[in-house]
Amino acid sequence: MIFNKIFGVKSVKKDNRQAFRVAIPNLRAKLAGKPMSFSVRDLSATGIALNVSGRAFPVNARLEISLFSAEKMLVGSLQARVVRLGKGFAGMVFENLSRQQSNVLHELCLMEQKKLAELKKKKAQQAIKEKELAEEKGNGAKKTSKLTLPKALDRSAGKRRR
Repeated sequence: MIFNKIFGVKSVKKDNRQAFRVAIPNLRAKLAGKPMSFSVRDLSATGIALNVSGRAFPVNARLEISLFSAEKMLVGSLQARVVRLGKGFAGMVFENLSRQQSNVLHELCLMEQKKLAELKKKKAQQAIKEKELAEEKGNGAKKTSKLTLPKALDRSAGKRRR
């Protein structure tokens, strides 16, 4: 809301989420007392969505979740409450997180956000190169102006030299 007012951005859709969600490849969730694991649809520092078949859990069900990647436990004993059931997924909010659990969740999400930002930057750089090549072919020997990345995508633009 504040961001929207400061930057004059109008929200298209109301979103009540408190944290950025990421889809982390090969992330699995195991539930305490259950032999099976579930693939994680998305994760944030405040909640999780699991890919489930049918209505695996009732709304307001409380679960204990451990997150794994390649059979390595990343964080365990997360207390979650089912808040939303959708077609093929169950959305949950974390409750009573310890500081360590919260830190691990934040770190997982931040690492994935950095990967996504780097990928977006590489795609933008590739698009610039392709456009420059197309302009060179179209203009023959004419010299074209050099394109630059938008400042939001170029990390070096924000760094000050002292």
